[in-house]
Amino acid sequence: MVAAQEVTLEAMEKGADAETLRRFAGAYFSVHAGLGYRQSPGQYGAFPAEPYSHSSGQAGAQQPGLTGQVKEGILCRLGELGVDFIEGQLAFRPRLLRSAEFEGLGARPDQAAIPAGVISFTFAGTAVTYYRNTSADAAIVRVRYSTGEEKAFDGILDCETSSEILSRSGKISSIDVQVPASWLIY
Repeated sequence: MVAAQEVTLEAMEKGADAETLRRFAGAYFSVHAGLGYRQSPGQYGAFPAEPYSHSSGQAGAQQPGLTGQVKEGILCRLGELGVDFIEGQLAFRPRLLRSAEFEGLGARPDQAAIPAGVISFTFAGTAVTYYRNTSADAAIVRVRYSTGEEKAFDGILDCETSSEILSRSGKISSIDVQVPASWLIY
């Protein structure tokens, strides 16, 4: 899955044509959907897998920690969200998000409803919210500081702001990213 994503993102960076990008993204999401933990035992052709540990159910945690499959899933999700580093600077350039992800998830018992047009997650303890923007051509990142100050970036944060986020200093309260609708995949 990581390799398929890397090839797709590299093709995007090199300016591949729309049909090639559609095919590469389709292949990536096909691999993504084919992983065993996303399927029922009947589809997968085996018993249910626990991706977080190699321990048996009756013996308790004997080999705790994330398996390779979970690590790959985390890396790929960060790639889909466009969270990356460019010369030590944190970047938010989502190029593998699907339009359907912005449709809203509704309410869960442990949190408020996530409205349509929004994706929310945390990175290094900082709240990040993506908004679908039909009028932008580039990602616009707005950083909110705990002092109330705001600063706008063109998708790539400066070194100082990146360092504050990664050090979890508490000086950054949230990040909003305007994602161009033209960047979204089907």
